[in-house]
This record gives sequence, C-alpha cells and structure tokens, in this order.
Amino acid sequence: MMPQQKLEPIFGQNIPKSCVTLDVTIPEEEVTDLFAWLDEIPLSRPRKNIHRDFSDGVLFAEIVHYFFPDKINMNSYTSINGTKFKLQQWDILIQKVLKKRFNFDIGKDVLDKIVHFQPGAIEVTLSEFRKKMKQILWMKLKHNPYFNPGCNFKSLGLCPKEIYNSSPSDFTGCYDSQKIFTALGRNEIMKFTPQEYQDVINELEKKLNALEESMEFKDKTIEKLESRIRVLNEVIATGNHKHEFIDQKRERLKIKNLNK
Repeated sequence: MMPQQKLEPIFGQNIPKSCVTLDVTIPEEEVTDLFAWLDEIPLSRPRKNIHRDFSDGVLFAEIVHYFFPDKINMNSYTSINGTKFKLQQWDILIQKVLKKRFNFDIGKDVLDKIVHFQPGAIEVTLSEFRKKMKQILWMKLKHNPYFNPGCNFKSLGLCPKEIYNSSPSDFTGCYDSQKIFTALGRNEIMKFTPQEYQDVINELEKKLNALEESMEFKDKTIEKLESRIRVLNEVIATGNHKHEFIDQKRERLKIKNLNK
C-alpha cells in the first residue's frame, strides 16, 4: 500500500506537494489554451517567444504576483542575462515563494531546459502551476464559502458551480442565499430537504428585517435632518429681521441728528 502524501499548511489550508519533472507532458490543445490564458494576464512585456520570455523567471513571478500579490515581492526579480544569473533568480523564486508558500517545486532538469529556451519545459511548468492555483482556490472556497477570491481568479476558469457540485447539504451551517442561488442550478436546489429550505428562508428573512431596520433608521435620520434645517432657516430668518430693525433704527438716528 502506497503511503499517503504528506500535507503541509499553505494559506491556512493543507495543500499537497507537487513537483514539475520531465515525466510531465501536456497535449497540444492544452498548450493553445495555456497561451490564451497567458494573454489575459497583464504582464510587463507581451508574449513573443515564450521560451525566451520566461527564461529569467521574471514573468513567472509576475503571474504569481497577479494572483497572490501579498505572497511575493517583485523588487527581488529583474530582467537579466546569463545562465548562471537566471538559475540564481529562479532558485530565489522557487525557495522563497513557490516551495515555501505553494508547496510547488520545479525539478533541476526542467529548470535547466527553461533557462536554455528548450521547448516544452516552461509550458509544462506554467500548466502545473495553473493547476496548483486552482487547487488552492478550490480548497479555500470549499473550506470558506464566504471567501472572495477577487476578479483576477476568473481567468482560472474555476466557477462556484464547479466547487459546489457535490451535495446541497455542503451548505449546511454556512448559508449565503445569494451564493447558493448563483452557485447551484434550479434542479440542485429542488433537492433540498425541508430543513435546508427553512434555513434558506430564515437567512432571507434576516436579511429582509435588516434592510427594513436600515430603511427605518434612514427615514428617522432624514426627519431629524429636515427638522434641523427648518430650525436653522427660522433662526436665519429671525436674524435677518433683527438686522433690518437695527438698520432702521440707525437710519432714524442719522435723520434725527441731521435735523438738530
């Protein structure tokens, strides 16, 4: 019996280790899809020759930063020439970011092919890291339905329905009505038990009550503000009348003094 793969904590989750080796291959249609995915990511330079573009590790680091900006410091990576310096930069990326934060490693034989522009190596590495990011997102959403991955993750093609395709009972204890009705289809919702229906209804009623209380509070606030405005207008009007009365008195005194 094969021993189970050891799991290590990543982002508060347990993500299995993975390592890119020369044994890994990807079909041609997946490569085409990979290129289309890369073109959706705003890299610092456009993709021309993928084997040369990614040889120094900078663009790979930019992909990590695009999806996980808090997990990598881009100041550590610059465009460089020379096999020795490229390997050093890749080693920093692998040791400090990929292995430490993602349990993701790149074999030395694969890395050697990447820095020497050999076809196939970077394609496999990008494809495997893309799968790793999907795995992390899947586990975070499965663990916490309220987790908001952000708009950048849309390009991974991982939708809520793909995550919650098991059983409606997975939502027990963490009902979010909007997430349920967008993530699950009508047929899946129809499979809810009476208790699950009641839980959803209770959640909706809570939201409705909260909205009503909020609207009532806003109405009262508006009434108070309108009342203050009326008082201020009255004060201003009274003040204007006082000024007019004083001005009239001054004019009368002037006329009286002139007549003397």
